[in-house]
Amino acid sequence: MRLRRCVLKQHYRKKGFYEYEQIVMPIPRKFHDLVKPYLNKDFEVSVQVPPPPDEGLMVILKPKKSSKPP
Repeated sequence: MRLRRCVLKQHYRKKGFYEYEQIVMPIPRKFHDLVKPYLNKDFEVSVQVPPPPDEGLMVILKPKKSSKPP
């Protein structure tokens, strides 16, 4: 799995454009069934970098608590 950088441009009827960057992490197909219940939900995101002997990056997603009554 790889992180990808996408540069997106939004054009405004020949008046100019707005350009912004997104970092995208595609989810492998074997995990799609696990992820589907969480689509279109808001998450709290935290990123941790482990100490030097362990290389990598840990992205933790926790569903936000809804303040609205059901």
